[in-house]
Amino acid sequence: MKHTMFDKLKRVKFNDLYHLSLFLLAWPVSLIYKKRRDSLWLICEYKNEARDNSYYLFKYIAENHKNVDIVYAISPRSRDYERISRVGKYVKFGSFKHWVYYLSALKNISTQKGGKPNAAVCYLFEVKLRILRTKRYFLQHGVTMNNLPYLYYPETYFKTFSTSGYNEYKFICDNFGYPSDVVKKTGMCRFDNLIDDSIQSNKIVIMPTWRQFLYFCKLSKTEFQKTSYYLNWSSLLKCERFQNLIQEKNYEVCFILHRNMSKFSNCFNTPGINIYKWDEIDDFQSILRSAKLLITDYSSLSIDFSYMKKPLIYFQFDLLDFQKAHLHKGYFEYREDGFGPVCESYSEVIDKLIYYGEKNFCNDKVYLDRICSFFLFNDRKNCERNYYSILNS
Repeated sequence: MKHTMFDKLKRVKFNDLYHLSLFLLAWPVSLIYKKRRDSLWLICEYKNEARDNSYYLFKYIAENHKNVDIVYAISPRSRDYERISRVGKYVKFGSFKHWVYYLSALKNISTQKGGKPNAAVCYLFEVKLRILRTKRYFLQHGVTMNNLPYLYYPETYFKTFSTSGYNEYKFICDNFGYPSDVVKKTGMCRFDNLIDDSIQSNKIVIMPTWRQFLYFCKLSKTEFQKTSYYLNWSSLLKCERFQNLIQEKNYEVCFILHRNMSKFSNCFNTPGINIYKWDEIDDFQSILRSAKLLITDYSSLSIDFSYMKKPLIYFQFDLLDFQKAHLHKGYFEYREDGFGPVCESYSEVIDKLIYYGEKNFCNDKVYLDRICSFFLFNDRKNCERNYYSILNS
């Protein structure tokens, strides 16, 4: 969903104006500071998180390239703050010091397009006015499968854009408008930590992604429970056939909503199902590693799961609406390119869960072949490739 400048102006908050003042104060300070610290690398994810590609790259650099002056920006209130403090240097996200570091840094690295002290202020000066020429390196939050206009080169001016798949790389090169040397074949840093440890597990993870058209409408609980999104996912969880299956097979079912849908988590309370809010989970990787099977709709975490060659099921009851109002269709066709069967009803999802259970959760050859042909790499050198890509750009 593309937003006009007027849409963006409507979302300007007092906090953005506060950060504008911090920016104006920090700018002259940074001109002096960068002379004293001219090789600083600043890295982050969201302000409260250290669990994605940036964290794994930060950890890799801190352990293997100790000469690099690298600092992680994170909120001290974050659940992940202690994790970062054990690895290396850090700065309070959104602080005056963070602004000085950001404006001084030789390299600004993030999983997020908005990985900066304040996204609105930086967007204005970096993209619209082109006054700031900060060098920003994009690790991505998830593998790009859809057409994302907000990641086009005129909307970002990234120095590098990391990719993990053959078709992903080609699609971005052909459609996003980046200079030929910007899009990099590196793989995702977090993939280095994906080692299947589900041998003794009986865990099934259900992880739907979010919907912009629901998130921005600011629905009440009652209104949300009338949406197709709620009705379909809750029908699966509450279905008597599904409940009987998980009891009979002693499956541990974990239902995890996307961070932007977490406020509706209590709508899904169902006996026998572990319901998690996004911010209650310290380590998504451990959940994916320990799961036998993943059920999702369009989440890019399905790519992480497939990296381990484990079976997954797509539950897609609203594909056309999703592509129209959330993410525009890209190169990835779920029925032709996907890593698991596509189901349009919860009854089909249950059928496929039974099928994989009877196979002891061994994946089908057709999906294993697709996985092998999708990824640029399947090794434990993704952090290393990203490090050298940034170092040499």
